[in-house]
Amino acid sequence: MLIYVCFLALVCFPHVFCQGESYEVRLADGLSPSEGRLEVFIQGKWGMVCGEGSSRFKIGDLACKQLGYNFSVEIVRPTTAPVAVRPQWSFSCEGTETSLSQCIHNEVQNCGLDAIYTCASPKESSYEVRLSHGPYPWDGRLEVFIQGKWGIVCGSEYPRFEIADLVCKQLGYKFYVENTHRQITDPTRTTEPKWSVSCQGIETNLLQCTHNEYHYCRDDFRITCASPKEAYAYEVRLTNGPSPSEGLLEVFFQGKWGIVCNREYSSRTIADLTCKQLGYIMSVEATYPTSAPGVVGPRWFVKCDGTETTLWQCAHNEVHYCYSGNYMITCASPKDEFEVRLSGGTSPSEGRLDVYTNGEWGTVCDYAFSYDVADLACQQLGYNYSFDFTKNALYGESIGTGWQLTCGGNRTSLRRCYRQQHHCNTRNTIGVCCATLKDKFDVRLSGGSSPSEGRLDVYINGEWGTVCDTEFSSDVADLACQQLGYNHSFDFTKNAFYGESSRPGWQLTCDGDRTYLWECYRQSKPYGCGDVGVRCASLQAGIATGTIAGITIACLLFVTMLIVITAIIYASKNRNQFHTLPNL
Repeated sequence: MLIYVCFLALVCFPHVFCQGESYEVRLADGLSPSEGRLEVFIQGKWGMVCGEGSSRFKIGDLACKQLGYNFSVEIVRPTTAPVAVRPQWSFSCEGTETSLSQCIHNEVQNCGLDAIYTCASPKESSYEVRLSHGPYPWDGRLEVFIQGKWGIVCGSEYPRFEIADLVCKQLGYKFYVENTHRQITDPTRTTEPKWSVSCQGIETNLLQCTHNEYHYCRDDFRITCASPKEAYAYEVRLTNGPSPSEGLLEVFFQGKWGIVCNREYSSRTIADLTCKQLGYIMSVEATYPTSAPGVVGPRWFVKCDGTETTLWQCAHNEVHYCYSGNYMITCASPKDEFEVRLSGGTSPSEGRLDVYTNGEWGTVCDYAFSYDVADLACQQLGYNYSFDFTKNALYGESIGTGWQLTCGGNRTSLRRCYRQQHHCNTRNTIGVCCATLKDKFDVRLSGGSSPSEGRLDVYINGEWGTVCDTEFSSDVADLACQQLGYNHSFDFTKNAFYGESSRPGWQLTCDGDRTYLWECYRQSKPYGCGDVGVRCASLQAGIATGTIAGITIACLLFVTMLIVITAIIYASKNRNQFHTLPNL
């Protein structure tokens, strides 16, 4: 099939070539075998590769690897193409290719620029880095040894965490603690090579980052790595709190206590690592006050990616001011009290969700509340799961302190979720409805032309009702069909396709890990909704349908071929008869 498609592409579009062709590459007119203009051998001719487009970095790496080098370390793009008489090729690579021939390429009339690359030889693939002009071996200006010379890396006004982290690890340190820039003022060193380095954060060695040689650097790149002594003498504490398990996060680093600035994208990781380092099992709350009265000392930006086991393994950078606030953390010990109850409902399995913590009962706010929290609350009360939660104080207004609870999918109990005091409006409390195995309900399909299709009805609370088409999904349809004895659903309809109903409406939501329809979250819709319909299919029916379709198509093709062959034979016979007529 691929050969046939490629044949059609070559016939219809002769200048476009399919992926997978095998051809040679070379670097021409360079000062050494590892550098020069990139050329490819296609259709029996050497042609040059255009140096434009977003794929030029990927093209360079693939070409260098094909030539036996590790990757490209420099890309030079001249303003004119010196060899315009040869074929010119434009390449487009996605980044998943293992050779240049797998990229899409087509011949063009005019390259604005050609592509000149410098590849990294095996010796250069482990090039050296050093920190110079600093007070310690782990502190100084970043310099790299490329092409037999030491050169400086240009700095930036923005922190460049990926580069600093790679450099420190390559030098044998655990992590970096600061990266800054400083204007170059030493005129005696302006003749050194200057490099612009760009990393994506996935590299394991600085040489794997993109390198370009510059003629001018305004600033250099200065890095401070964590010395071996500092890496293991890194302490944390919580201060200014009502108990030892909560307070403002401070770190002891470089001989001083300092505070940690808030960065929301790694706040939970930082909180958990801090609590575990202090001997607690986890964090349950993290807030971000904008000021830390009475606290002096350095301010630290800490960045974690979630793979660390201790806080000192995260990246550190000293800053002058905490723009987004500081960290107030509350840790949980095994003895922490955290009880739940449901109040104000008509049965023990439903009601307003209340929590007992810090010696008093409080209510849970509906802000950022999720089914994960509702499930854990019901399981803590002895039920199997939750099938619904309500907002707007359906089971009564708030009491005591308001709490915001946030649980990830890996929490096993409600007390392990993050909790934060929150100012709940009296009408913004959460109610939860829990379910046991006894809460199963029946389903049926009605109004259809066969038993396997129709409006989806559910039997809940002693009466039949319909299912709303709001947020309805194929997951819900599959579970309904499976409960009716079919294998799966192959379609569902909306807007009462199988007829309207005056019965109560229910909204069903399944998250993909439910095995029965009655395990899904359900919410009553007393004001009615668009009724949903479902078409179910058994495995045999699915195969039969596909088989019939395939046989039908095959028969049509066969009949068409017979007609064409018959017409050709008939025309040929008539032509022969015309030529053999006797002379009159």
